[in-house]
Amino acid sequence: MFDTPCNLSQEQLKTLCYAYLREQITPVKSLWEVPPAVERVIGFIEACRNLNGLKEPGEQWLRSEIRHTALGTRERLTNDFYPPGSSRQRQEIIEPAVNWWAKLNPATKKAWLGYLDTDSPIDAWEKHEQVWEEYEQRSKASNLAEANAWLNATLPKSLR
Repeated sequence: MFDTPCNLSQEQLKTLCYAYLREQITPVKSLWEVPPAVERVIGFIEACRNLNGLKEPGEQWLRSEIRHTALGTRERLTNDFYPPGSSRQRQEIIEPAVNWWAKLNPATKKAWLGYLDTDSPIDAWEKHEQVWEEYEQRSKASNLAEANAWLNATLPKSLR
């Protein structure tokens, strides 16, 4: 992108890299998106070091911020799936479940919890998995129209 170094101070380079870090890592919506976002930020920081002369103290501070921000984002997503006071507590992190829950909009989350009369996203995930497993079996055993009819009779439209 640049053939020559830009004329930014060390503080400006650090601020630019930090803004990019926040832009890439903070808004992710699944646990699986965190590592690629971290890799993009590391590449950006390395480019700032190699092309623009970002010095070691700034780079080390940014790498520390990457770890902190990535862990905070992971914790945010996990805590949304295992909310404090939930009737079901965290035993192990089920990444597909956390990712599924994180990508649902608030209305759909509320609909799942209301449908099952629970405060636990784990219950919603287990029901979701049970329904889709049954749906796949029915679609293989009969035809898609029959499987869709079963799904329509089993789950309210707001949950599909």
